[in-house]
Amino acid sequence: MELTNERINDLNKKIKSLEAQKRTEQRKIREEKRKLEQRRFYIVGEMFVKHFPELAKIVPGNNKQNAENFSGFEAFLQIVSSDEKFTVLFQKFMEQTPKNGGDV
Repeated sequence: MELTNERINDLNKKIKSLEAQKRTEQRKIREEKRKLEQRRFYIVGEMFVKHFPELAKIVPGNNKQNAENFSGFEAFLQIVSSDEKFTVLFQKFMEQTPKNGGDV
């Protein structure tokens, strides 16, 4: 009976260890995806500032300040993204862009 309890305890420890290992792996995958997404946002932001240098003059703040400070740019992007001519043109450019690294 004691041997069976020891085996059960050992198995429970192994299960907990495997569960912890799985959580660690999942956390690592989420972190890698988050870093890739942050890098993508940074690159896209650099491109926008390169072509619209006025954006570099806007000083980021808290969420409310950002909503106010970037409202003009947000309105511009909303107009551009809702215009079919621009979206079709954008899709054509994206089709020609190689996609290395896969999806997030």
